[in-house]
Amino acid sequence: MTHPTPKAHPATRLSPTQVESLDQLLRDLLDEHTALLTAMHQHRESMRAADAQAIDLALRRQRAALGRLGELDRRRQQFVLASARGIPRASGATSLTLGAIAAHAPEPARTSLLNRAHEVRQVMHKVREEQTMVRLISQNLLAHMEGLMRQVAQKLSHAGVYSNRGCVEAANEMACALDLKS
Repeated sequence: MTHPTPKAHPATRLSPTQVESLDQLLRDLLDEHTALLTAMHQHRESMRAADAQAIDLALRRQRAALGRLGELDRRRQQFVLASARGIPRASGATSLTLGAIAAHAPEPARTSLLNRAHEVRQVMHKVREEQTMVRLISQNLLAHMEGLMRQVAQKLSHAGVYSNRGCVEAANEMACALDLKS
């Protein structure tokens, strides 16, 4: 997929070293976001299967991917700072994106870099969607478990000290007693 980009002024073109660094950074970002997306999908599926071990494994994979993404973000920040001289920001933009920097690469690298930056954005969007799904599933599971706990508490409370909601009822100090005299 090609993206229309403005022609970069020759004075703001990226050096071959910058192009190579940007290409590697984009590849690494794409790999790690894809790994995170896979782990999040595994998390969702393991919750559906109620597999505690699979949930734990998926969470460990997510933490590992997030750790690597944190390091990649530090690399990204360093790259942007080092490459930002002479590259104009988009109108109203507060920061310079990797895609905006890629637009200043010479062809044919420019098209490849812009396509990879677009892929990274797409995977990041999918990660956000998957996070939303996992959060909703977790909230629904929590609500279901709380409902079950209330029902169990209600059934176990023959003394009636719990309300229908499964909470301790302050008004009922003692609903029954045992005669311990023989």
